[in-house]
Parts: sequence; structure tokens; C-alpha cells
Amino acid sequence: RRLSVGDPLIRPLPKMIVESDFFTSNQYVELLQFLDNITMKENSEKEAFFTRKLPALVSAAPVDSSLPTNVSLFKILPHLITAIDFGYSATCIPKIIAPLLKIAKNLPSDEYTSKITPMVVKWFSSPERSLRASLLEQLDSYIDHLSKSQLTDQVFPAVATGFSDA
Repeated sequence: RRLSVGDPLIRPLPKMIVESDFFTSNQYVELLQFLDNITMKENSEKEAFFTRKLPALVSAAPVDSSLPTNVSLFKILPHLITAIDFGYSATCIPKIIAPLLKIAKNLPSDEYTSKITPMVVKWFSSPERSLRASLLEQLDSYIDHLSKSQLTDQVFPAVATGFSDA
């Protein structure tokens, strides 16, 4: 009997697909798998990932090219926001800010203003000094999305309070 493309006898087994080079040696697939399973990772693994692997992957990818925009916006970005909110570790948080803001640049302006700007304002009020310092270092990435009232009423007082931290 003649086999056709739709014939299940010639289709690869799911195990063969999952074990293919695409899934076993693709750095972006590894990135997504790590983020999907982050709650089961040890703190040392999270720290290594956020301080070394993530910044290298995001900075290696131009904003528009090899890191798919939809994947970065709808899969990676929410994980990074969650990572900061849950405060994985004081050494991880500053390393997350730059990749997060680089990915967020791809958001339309109104979405950026509604999703990222409130988070940035909230993070400025965090007691974590390294988070506030990282936000100040990346100021040029989000300053255009902050309103004058947000700057004067929320961000500036948090920065001023940070100067008196012990």
C-alpha cells in the first residue's frame, strides 16, 4: 500500500520530535523552558540564570530580530515582571531590569504606559536599594512614558527617600 503524508505510519514519534536538536540545543527554547519551570528551580539556578544567561540572550538579540517579538512580549516579559515582584534575590533583580525594559520597548506606547509604567513607579517605592539603582540606570528607557505628575508625586519622593537609607 502507498503511504501518504497524512499517513500516521510515517509521522515521527513525539519522542523523536522532543529529542530533536531544535528542542535540545536551542537557547531560546531553553530560556522558555526555564521560565516555565522557574518555581521548581533552586535559588542558585535562578541567580545564575538571571545574572548570566538572560542578559546575554536578550542583549545578543536585536530588539526586532532573533528573539521573536510575540514570544518576548507575551511569554518572557510577564515572567520577568513576576520575578521582580517576587524578589528572587537581591543580586538577581538588578540584572532583570535591563532585559525587561529592552523587551518592553516593543510594546505599543499605550500598552507600555498601562502595563510597564505602573510597575516602574511601584518598583521605585521598593525597599530594595539595588532595584531602585537599576531603575535609575535605565531611566532613558522609560522616562518618556512617565507623566510629570508621576515623576513629581511618586518617583522623586521615592528616590529622595532612598538617599536617606541606612
